This record gives sequence, structure tokens and C-alpha cells, in this order.
Amino acid sequence: MEKILPPLRAVMARILVEQYGIRRREVAEILGISPQAVTQYLQGVRAPEALKMTRNKQVLGIIEDGCRKLASRRRPLMQSELLDLAFQVSSILGKAEVAEEFSQGVEAREVLLELLRARLQEEQKAAELFMGLAVKMRNDLTRLLFRQIATDSIRHADIITAIISELERGDNIQPDLPSVRELEKLMQEEQAAHEKELQEVRERLSNEVISLLLDSIDADEAKHDMLLSKLIEIAKRRKK
Repeated sequence: MEKILPPLRAVMARILVEQYGIRRREVAEILGISPQAVTQYLQGVRAPEALKMTRNKQVLGIIEDGCRKLASRRRPLMQSELLDLAFQVSSILGKAEVAEEFSQGVEAREVLLELLRARLQEEQKAAELFMGLAVKMRNDLTRLLFRQIATDSIRHADIITAIISELERGDNIQPDLPSVRELEKLMQEEQAAHEKELQEVRERLSNEVISLLLDSIDADEAKHDMLLSKLIEIAKRRKK
């Protein structure tokens, strides 16, 4: 109400003076304010946000209707009448802000969806390209290397598809997670696997393609550590 009343009075003062030709001193008496305040309202020095209020046709219609009644009876506006008018205006403006925020939210979501769909197409193209290369390779190891890249692209496409589906539903569902204890146990198992280093294999074999395949395993293990660490952090925050 503290934010609504000054601009509301400003709009009413302007309507009573400009549309109904009521003198400023009388307008001041009707609205229960000083003549100086009426002058400041008319000059836009006081409550400049009144202009924004008049842009809403529904709000302006309600205020004009109230001013018409005031101009016809020429007696002071009761406090209860002012508060009732302010409440109506506040309700309409509140709904308009919610609608605007919703519209902005929908627009932002559509931009996200377009970006994700574009990436999805690229991942699908990459999967086809690398799978095609894998088929052409005669060596099993080289074929496996390109198949791995193709599989990664397919997995990326699956992830993006799931995100798109979630955004389109708009449910804002919180995904379920294992307990902190279960996640920490998984982390221990993962770290135990790391102890069986593949570096000795690299040193004993000079094949560069095999070395690349082993590098991909190490990269996956590092990724698993990162994912599990983040999941543990999330699970702990949720537990709090």
C-alpha cells in the first residue's frame, strides 16, 4: 500500500484537474493532501511512477471511474474508499507482474530449448560420422576407438534429449538420489579400481592406438570421480 498510494493519488489529482477542471486547492481537499502535493503530482516531481500505472488500461479505468464519482459529489475521499481503490489497483498490477514474469520465463525456456535442440542435432551427426568411420576401419583397435567416440556422442544425445523432455514438461522435479552412505561407498569402489594402474601396460606396449584407448579409460575414471563427488555434495545439502 505504501508504494501504491502516492502514484494512485497522483493519477487521481491529474484526472480531477485536467478532465474535470477542478481547482488544485479543491482537489487537495478531496484527496486529503496539501495543494503543494497536488502541484508536485501534476508536475511529475512527486510519484513519477504514476505514469507506469496509467499504462494499464484496466487500472486506469478503475481510477477514472473513482474520479468520476468524486467529481460529481465534490466531497473528501474517505480513507476506506482510498484503501479499497488501492487494493483493486494493487491486485491488478500484481497479476500483470506475475504474467510478465511468466512470459519472460517461457521465452527464456524456449531459448534454452532451441540451443539444446541445435546441440542434439550436432551430437547425432557426430555419432553417425564416427560410426561410419568405425565401420570402414579394418583394425579392431582403431574401429573400437571410433566406436567409442560415436558411443559418447550417442550418450550425449541421450542426456540432452532427457533435459529437453524435462524442460518441456516444466515439472521442476527434483531427481532422486542414493543416500550419502551409498554414494560414498561407490566412491570407495571407484578409487579402489584406480589403484590398479594402467601405466605399466603403457610402458610395456608401444602401440599408440592402445595408449589412446587407455587414456580414454583414465579420462572416464576422472569423470566418474567428479560426478560422484558432486552427487555426494548435493545429497549432503538435501539432507540438511
